[in-house]
Amino acid sequence: DRSVDRRTLKQRRSELEAKDPESWFIAKGQDSLRWLIRASLLAAGAREPVRRSLWPENKKYAVCLTHELGGTSRRQWIEEVARLEEGRGFASTWFASGDTPPGGRTDSLDRARARGHEVGLLGDLDGPALAFCSDIAIRRRLDRSEHFIRRWEVRGFRSSSSISSAILRAILGEFELYDSSIPDIDPFSPAVADRGCSCVHPYRINGIPVIPSTLPKPGILTALGLSSEEITEIWGEKNRWIKEMGGVAVFRSQHGMDLFGRRSKTGPSRWLSLYEGFLDKVQDDGDAWITTAAAVADRCI
Repeated sequence: DRSVDRRTLKQRRSELEAKDPESWFIAKGQDSLRWLIRASLLAAGAREPVRRSLWPENKKYAVCLTHELGGTSRRQWIEEVARLEEGRGFASTWFASGDTPPGGRTDSLDRARARGHEVGLLGDLDGPALAFCSDIAIRRRLDRSEHFIRRWEVRGFRSSSSISSAILRAILGEFELYDSSIPDIDPFSPAVADRGCSCVHPYRINGIPVIPSTLPKPGILTALGLSSEEITEIWGEKNRWIKEMGGVAVFRSQHGMDLFGRRSKTGPSRWLSLYEGFLDKVQDDGDAWITTAAAVADRCI
């Protein structure tokens, strides 16, 4: 009976909204709809489907730690964050601009790369969004980054503007790079077609691996004026939902702008402590596969 199905779906949607009325960061997406449909089928007596995990050792979900190095990023921040992650057995992905040498940060990237971290290409740190440029301009920008790509064996690209395009992805394919630019959902981005993919799983577009950013960025949470407790709760709630979906939780920070950019004279900022707490919770979760973005790209289907 279709009317019964509609009532069941509406009831499940109401239960989800009642449980977390401020869940703007997971609402109205493809994965949210998939969750509602599955919940409705289970309520009607269907069996829980046996899902094949995308991740090794049958892990339930993946976690990627990613960082974008801006012009004000300092070498000691890279070293400190890398030590936090390595002390827990984690490796992360560091996106840096390829046509502008990272200066004193070069040796830090070398050491991070030697210890198993990944180095990626950051596309449009300054100036207009690269996704809006012509194919000639995009290709010229990547050509200037060719030495950077070879030196650190770069496999991935990110636009700091959180915007991608079909032209950009096509050229990334020529350089055999995955794209990790767009979020799953981002109501604060400009009203353009690729403002969000509504998905927490890696996927391919015309053969190009795409890894969405799925955890709310610290800068956005700061702009909303949330407390440390609220931010920790949001990260934890979204991370649990991604785990339920079997997706990838991509933590995305912009050094010099949000997570590690505000440091007092007496020590690290509260953001570093929050990040450390997030790492501890992920480390204690035996269902999480903590890895680099390149390793996730290898598992795109």
